[in-house]
Amino acid sequence: PFTTTLSLTVTNTAMRTITITNIPVNRTDTPSSQKLEIARVDGNTIWDINDNSPPSNLPDESPPWLGSLGDRQVEPSSSRILTFEFFNNLVATGNSVTITFDNGCTAKSP
Repeated sequence: PFTTTLSLTVTNTAMRTITITNIPVNRTDTPSSQKLEIARVDGNTIWDINDNSPPSNLPDESPPWLGSLGDRQVEPSSSRILTFEFFNNLVATGNSVTITFDNGCTAKSP
């Protein structure tokens, strides 16, 4: 089943609040009209530039993050849903997301 969204659960097991600082999103550029349109955390838009050249490196290729700092933070012992919206359905392989936090830790999927 192909979809135009990719959602990840981000869970904070640290003892302090962590903040998303960078998100490289790599995807297969198929079809050629494919583009990353929006990134959201729990429904709050944090990026909306329409990037059609993978990889998309949020926010380095664009203006600063949208929304408040709190939209990119994950409190201790809690989870947030990070969702990416694409113009076309994603192909089944070749997609990856790496999330970097202000404490230096990273999470990667897959």
